[in-house]
Amino acid sequence: MAPSRTLTTTALSILLVPALAAAQPRGVPPAFGGLWEVKIKSTHFGSGGAKTVANVTALLEIVQPVAAEGKGLSIGTFPAAFGTVLFPATSGNFFFDYLVTTAPGATLTATFKANATTGEVKSFKGNLTLDVFEDGGGVVVAAVKGKFLGASPISNSIFSADFEAGIGGYTETDFDGAPAATLWHAEGFCAAATAIPPGMGAGAAAYNRGDEGAPVYNFDTGATNEGALQSPAVAVPTGTKGLVLSFDTLRVGEEGATFDQSFVEAREVGDLGWAPLAQLINQVGCGDDPDAITLGFGKNTISSLVGSSFEHRFRFDSIDDVSNNGLGWYVDNVEILAFP
Repeated sequence: MAPSRTLTTTALSILLVPALAAAQPRGVPPAFGGLWEVKIKSTHFGSGGAKTVANVTALLEIVQPVAAEGKGLSIGTFPAAFGTVLFPATSGNFFFDYLVTTAPGATLTATFKANATTGEVKSFKGNLTLDVFEDGGGVVVAAVKGKFLGASPISNSIFSADFEAGIGGYTETDFDGAPAATLWHAEGFCAAATAIPPGMGAGAAAYNRGDEGAPVYNFDTGATNEGALQSPAVAVPTGTKGLVLSFDTLRVGEEGATFDQSFVEAREVGDLGWAPLAQLINQVGCGDDPDAITLGFGKNTISSLVGSSFEHRFRFDSIDDVSNNGLGWYVDNVEILAFP
């Protein structure tokens, strides 16, 4: 076996920016479409709040042009309808690098450097601001610098699983990756006579006791319990510059990150250890719409995986035998996209 290596993760996020109807007093409208390398120089909460991260690099794909005034250096505030935005953890979904959130009220205030003849923007520097809580209780401000890398890539789906016909190519394993009987199974219900949300189809992978003869939709076995759902090997095509893992999820356990832990992990095939991509602490119940989670792999990790293969897994650990009467963890509609 190859020696164990630690994967490093930064984010690859799809940034959707709507076109604006702002007047163009002079010059050619800047061309924003394409792949950008964005450095998050620092991040804090509110005004002058605690600093959370610095010097993190992410890849952003801007898929629609943005109108901006002038040529050369331009300054403007652009309301951004973000789809999936990845930022440092605050609450809801605790990620080791980022919080995934939908923030339609986010704004980008930046200085853009554009070619005076073609209007193509080569770089920008400024601040991203977004509300990370639905109730307006918290704001993240990030100082960012962007560098244009080239035309927009076309993503290719290299793996998908919907669990409509069972757990498919996934395997139940223990912490060390050995095959083991766990609470993971294919499940179509999240409560007695209550089907999982329509967006999850007829089946999802679930960690609870729903497959017992008299189904119980919790993970209370009377003892500490844990188990992982491990994927088959996924080959990474040559030339890949970005990787994204996405899935839908329901999850109810104890509040916080200490108990009833839900991890998404990955490793190169042949490695012994698993690298954490995220720990989810969100609470999404049976009657709620599932959370849509998107995780990106860092550039260094991608470099090591190109032309090779990797595995991912969803690992649940109750930690103790107390208060294990929550719904457990459901995952569905798993997809991995590769960006050339």
